[in-house]
Amino acid sequence: MKISTLVFSFLVMACTASAQFVLVNSPGSIAGSYNYGTASFGAAVNSGSWTADCVFVDNGTATPTLGCGSVVNGAEVAGKIAFVDRGTCSFSEKAANAEAAGAIAVVIFNNAAGAGPMGMGATAGFTVTVPVVSLSYEDGQAIRAELANGPVNMTIGNVIFPNNIGTNRANVMNAPVGVIPVEQAEASLFSVTPAAVVLNLGTDDATNIAVDAKIEYSPLGGSTTTEVYNESGTIALVAAGDTSEILGFADYVPVEGAGVYSIKYSVAAENPDNPLVQSDNEYTSQFVLSENIYCKGGWDLVENKQRTTIYRRPTSSTKYEFLAGFDMPVGVGYRLDSISFEIATNADSLAILEPGKVNAYIYEWIDANNDSTAQTEELVILGYAPVDSFDDPSTRFGFVKVPILEYVDFEEGYVVTEDNIKLFVGVRYEGDEEVFFGFDEDYDQTIYFNTLAQTDIDLPYIGVTSWDGSNKPDITNGFIFSSNGVFILGAISTTLFVSKVESPSAEKKPIAASIEVFPNPTASFLTVETELLNNTRTVEYTIRDVSGRMVFSTEKDVNGTYDKAQFDVSRLAAGQYFLTLKTAAGSTTRPFAVKR
Repeated sequence: MKISTLVFSFLVMACTASAQFVLVNSPGSIAGSYNYGTASFGAAVNSGSWTADCVFVDNGTATPTLGCGSVVNGAEVAGKIAFVDRGTCSFSEKAANAEAAGAIAVVIFNNAAGAGPMGMGATAGFTVTVPVVSLSYEDGQAIRAELANGPVNMTIGNVIFPNNIGTNRANVMNAPVGVIPVEQAEASLFSVTPAAVVLNLGTDDATNIAVDAKIEYSPLGGSTTTEVYNESGTIALVAAGDTSEILGFADYVPVEGAGVYSIKYSVAAENPDNPLVQSDNEYTSQFVLSENIYCKGGWDLVENKQRTTIYRRPTSSTKYEFLAGFDMPVGVGYRLDSISFEIATNADSLAILEPGKVNAYIYEWIDANNDSTAQTEELVILGYAPVDSFDDPSTRFGFVKVPILEYVDFEEGYVVTEDNIKLFVGVRYEGDEEVFFGFDEDYDQTIYFNTLAQTDIDLPYIGVTSWDGSNKPDITNGFIFSSNGVFILGAISTTLFVSKVESPSAEKKPIAASIEVFPNPTASFLTVETELLNNTRTVEYTIRDVSGRMVFSTEKDVNGTYDKAQFDVSRLAAGQYFLTLKTAAGSTTRPFAVKR
């Protein structure tokens, strides 16, 4: 792949910026810096500094702190930082109502236990000029409790301290993937090389900085935690003025088996940080050895699905595909079962998306010239996973899990027939709406990309906006997002589910002694004549286009071994199609073309 960069749009973002903070100044019981999410509207957090006491909005309804209406306690809100709870109406509406009441900044609390800071997309029709940030549910509850006892004073924005070192998600080494099946990890000698970049955002030099990396293991579903790795080192000096130094440690190969591995980094300088900004002195990353899951990003252990912190799409085109690469050293004995991902839209709801416009694909990458760089012609389409509907199309955000169909005969599940294969999983949108796919920005691969990545499989994602004539993504000219000249290396959160099979090498027996499809190509009618090996009661015929989208399906009573069928394809667009004949004994597929 020839790496290029592309501008991106985002829908949801949750992060902690390097020199910008959300600080509680008082009372002391909750004072300190807080992880926060940003909004795509309002004043940028890094454009200034806002300090004031805080107050909840009251819109005079049964749920007054939701802020979904005119604020009735404007005298209290004016000149203050407004607190608002998430829910019912849009983030933009909440912020606009608070600003209209005189708030100088807005903080929106998440509304479900375990829910972290959320990114906030803009909604048309509302004008917001003050900064807007979000906090987690737990942080919101703690601040709410203290506010009931007296004033809470907060600062949002740029704050500079003499002593302020730290690290963050973009400056620690994550494992090469967030989730990998344990058998695949063992076969590939999967390892992680802990490392951390220490940042100095203060005005004074930082000296004799202790850096620690510890790894703790917990079995899947278990509560016992065991320390399995403990390394430490020292950086003599990180100069003042937004500078940094990196310290790496010995490789760690997980041998404890399936479970959750937490990498805990901590940094501490000779002269301690101001207590208000010590929260970035520690950072914890996780990877999971699973039974049957591959995922480039992190795993949400509470929801038991891939973690998504942001939704992205290229600004250059509404039609695009994101790919995630995985090594599979043990292929024989496995089947590729299903793909899951997160999707969002700027439209009113997911119901606006036409059937057949959202699909997922499985590709094998055969590195023919051994140059570790993926080329379009080196991809082979193995499977296809069409998305025909959403669980709740009335919402703007959705979790999708779809079965993989073999690309040739469209049977469920692709049985792998060889070891040591490289796979790309792609999620694709081919419509005209603004559609976004989920990424995990917390699983940042900046250090891994810059130091250890060897092939295109190691990239956290690859984007494309075009495809060749055989429906393969133009990965040769793929892109990675860039902002201010820096790669955006959070991982795509697409997940591949695999399973064991009992007879991986058994060949499928044909279900027909002969099958003829004519004329081919055709401009009007397609005739199919079949002689079956065994009697069958019914035959199902399905026609799919080159993307795998079903365009026609019917079932016929046969009660014998012979059938002849004719289909009117005159209304189909010119191009390549696949006709699949299916009986209780199996299925077989023949390609045909429609000409004009």
